[in-house]
Order: sequence, then structure tokens, then C-alpha cells
Amino acid sequence: MKNLKKLSAALAVATIVSSVAVGTGAYAQTPDKEVPAAEQSKKKEFSGQGVSAPIKLTEAELQKARAEAVPAIGVIRPVGQEKASTNFAQQGIAATEYQIPAENISFTFNNLEDGEAIVSDKMIHTFATGTIPVTVVQWDDSSWYTTKVSYQLVSTSGEDIGYTAQTVTGDYTSNNFTLNFVNVPAGWYKIKITNVGWSNVSGNGYTSAK
Repeated sequence: MKNLKKLSAALAVATIVSSVAVGTGAYAQTPDKEVPAAEQSKKKEFSGQGVSAPIKLTEAELQKARAEAVPAIGVIRPVGQEKASTNFAQQGIAATEYQIPAENISFTFNNLEDGEAIVSDKMIHTFATGTIPVTVVQWDDSSWYTTKVSYQLVSTSGEDIGYTAQTVTGDYTSNNFTLNFVNVPAGWYKIKITNVGWSNVSGNGYTSAK
């Protein structure tokens, strides 16, 4: 399932904890399979929703992005698991006893080339220090290489503000992957998405800050 239906688990609570296997750290990557010549010459156009136009990194910037991103350790769960909505009134909790809910975002990207980065158009707005979970699905469009995409919390202008980029390695289609940015002060933020792999990738995701 490679469409926005993968977002049907929006704001779901993840239940199965797992770490993602990472590569050797080498920047030169050979295909997992032999790539046919016809496939090598194909160029697909980027499209997306809720994200900026792609920005092509220089070779030095790409190597830096690959070197500085850390492997994402997060939560994997099947797509489609729903979370029961919270009804504060039924629990007898007064409105003044819980914080204003955060404003979250969703995004979609298709055919993001290796060495390209995009930034979410909309902003996450939180009202208290806490965790910002980012749940994603992603896949390699060619199926010849291992998918490697980094996700980073950045400023509203897309600048680095000290949150280390986290790389999710591998395809997630029937399952999704949730990574977390922790101890984030109240404020406005965006998500930067960088293809640090070796071929076009697609995916989508959403945040679920509270």
C-alpha cells in the first residue's frame, strides 16, 4: 500500500519497540541487485504535498548529512492500528486541567532523489516542553538500493537548531516507523527530510505532538 491510506493510523500509539539496522557508514554504495541499464537512465519527477520543492545538496553537504545523522531508534507497528480518542469529559477532567493540544502536520513525498532535501510547508506548534513523535512510511522507488532517509526537527526557516537528524533505514509500507524528538521546548518547528541513500525514495508521514 503506497498511498496516503498509510496515514490512517494518525496519532496512533506505537506498541512494538525495535531498533533499525544501519549500514556500515561507507558512502559508496553498490546496489542490492544488478540495476538494468534501462532503469539507470530513468528520471522521475518529484511531487509532494505539505513540503517545499527539493533542494539539491552539494556532494560535501550530502557526505556531511550522512556522517552526522544518527540511526533512528523508534517504534514499529502495523499500518492501520487506531488509537481510541481521548474523551476528557468522560474521565471527569476539567478543561483547565489539560494543556492546549499541539498543532501537528502531515507530509507526502514522491521520487525524492538521492542527495535532495525538502522541508515541511506547515509548522508544528507546541505549547509545552515535550516529545514530538514523527511517524513515517518510506520505500525505494527502484527496489535496487536500501532506503535511507533522515528526518530532522528544524526552525520555521528550515535552519538547524541543534536537533540531530535521525536516519530511518529500510522500507516501511505494511508497517510504519515512529521516531521521537525529545525535550523540545514550546514553540514553532518544521521537519526537514533528506534522502541520504542512493536512489529515489517516496513516503509520507505525520507528527503527533500533544
